Amino acid sequence: MPAQRKAYVAALKKVVGLSFAMAGVELAGSAETESGSLWADALHRLVDASVDLGSLISNSLALGHPEWRESKREMIDAGVGFSSAAIILTMAILTAAQAVERLYAPEPLMGWATMLLAFAGLGAQLGSIYFLYPHREANQSLKTAFLHAFVDALGSLGIIAASAAQLGLGWSLADPMVTLGIVGLILRTAIPRAIESGKALWAATASGPSRGSKGP
Repeated sequence: MPAQRKAYVAALKKVVGLSFAMAGVELAGSAETESGSLWADALHRLVDASVDLGSLISNSLALGHPEWRESKREMIDAGVGFSSAAIILTMAILTAAQAVERLYAPEPLMGWATMLLAFAGLGAQLGSIYFLYPHREANQSLKTAFLHAFVDALGSLGIIAASAAQLGLGWSLADPMVTLGIVGLILRTAIPRAIESGKALWAATASGPSRGSKGP
């Protein structure tokens, strides 16, 4: 089990690093290209990265502190998940509002730059899928991380399609429509995450004294 958990942690470190790095690139790129779909995809990537980060912390604690009870690791995982989901949900709602405005007043974007960034994002997600594939059935958190990477890849494909529609057909509505679709994916991921982690955090906090351990 320790050897397997080390492999999980190593894979999650690579995935979390890729996700946060690519999210930063997309956020910067969205500011330059004014692409709402890139911004939304970056938010979606941050949602999934926060989930993966909670799993990484939990697995790392299990590896480095086997004396800690599962409840303590669950509380840390839940805290990371709830705080990140709440912040990103707020940003997603603001992004959706901007996308609706752009449906009524579409603007031309830097199509080629947006497409290149989307291809880079797709490459990052394919890398995450590659790292997680051998461990996808190991536990629920790793299975969730694998599925999130797969869904994120679909989001990148949507941005590529929207950029191609604008470049080939001059269809400026494609970007806000894809943005709303990605916001939908964010809500589908982040709302359950916020609810589940909030409940877990409340339960862990409320029952902490009775479930505490003698370890650190």
